[in-house]
Amino acid sequence: MRYDPIGEIMATHFVGLGPGKAGTTYIYGFLSHHPGVKMGLIKETYFFSSGCKKTLEWYRKIKKVDDEFESRSRVAYGDISNQYFKDLSCVLKAEKLIPETKYIFFERDPLDRLLSCFKFEKKMGSRKTMPEFLAEQERVHFDNEGLLLRISSLVPNEKIFVIPFHELRDRPQAVFDRLAHFLDIACLQYDPVDFKNDSVKPRSARLARLARGLAWILRSLGFYGLLQGAKNNKPIRRLLFGYRQIVISKEDIALAHDFLYKKS
Repeated sequence: MRYDPIGEIMATHFVGLGPGKAGTTYIYGFLSHHPGVKMGLIKETYFFSSGCKKTLEWYRKIKKVDDEFESRSRVAYGDISNQYFKDLSCVLKAEKLIPETKYIFFERDPLDRLLSCFKFEKKMGSRKTMPEFLAEQERVHFDNEGLLLRISSLVPNEKIFVIPFHELRDRPQAVFDRLAHFLDIACLQYDPVDFKNDSVKPRSARLARLARGLAWILRSLGFYGLLQGAKNNKPIRRLLFGYRQIVISKEDIALAHDFLYKKS
C-alpha cells in the first residue's frame, strides 16, 4: 500500500524490471486483465530508462491514470520492460518520481533463458549463428544472483517481488495470488494461455524482420495502441509465424553452456 505525504492511501505503483524471456508477457497479460490495474496502451514504454525524456504527466496519460484513480486503495498501475534490468538507474528514477514504487524481478535459469533469447531472434528472422549471437551477449545479464544484489542495494528487499519462471510455468495461479498480495490488489482467477510466446519459425525471415522494423517505427512515433493491437492480432501472428518449433542443436547448446559457465 502506498501513501501520500499526509498519510492518505494511494494506488500502488510498480515497475517490472525484466529480464526478457522470463515471464514478462505472462504477467503483463494477468495485470492487463485485472479490473484493479491500469497498464496503459502498451507493455513497454521505457519511461524509466535513463534516455527517456518524457514527463511524468506523459507517463500518467499513457497509463490512463488520473488523480481520482491514484487516490483509491486496492488498485495499482505500472510499467513492465524486459530491458530495465540492463540499466538499474531506472530504479533510482522511479524512486525519485514515484516514491514507494514496488519492483518485480523475473528469474529464470540462465541457460534456459539464453537459449530462449536465441530462439526469439530466430523467430524474428535473424540469420545469426549461435557464436555470432553469443558474441553480442553480456554474461552479467544472465547472473540472477548478481542482478538481485544490485537491485537490493538500491531499495529495501520488501519492495522487491521475485517471480521464478518455473513456478510461473507450473503453478501460475499461485504466483498471481502472491503478486496480487504484494501489489495490494484483489486476487483474480486468470488463464494466461493466450499470452505464451511460442518459439516457432517465421513463415518468412524477411517478413519477420520487416514486421520488427515496423514495430520499432510505430513505437518511436508513439502509436502504442496500434502497436499493441497488431501484436495481439491472431491473423497477423498466423501470417508471420508457422507452427514448426525452433530446434537448437546439441552443439549450440554446449556453446551456450560454455559461454555462461566456462571460466575464461
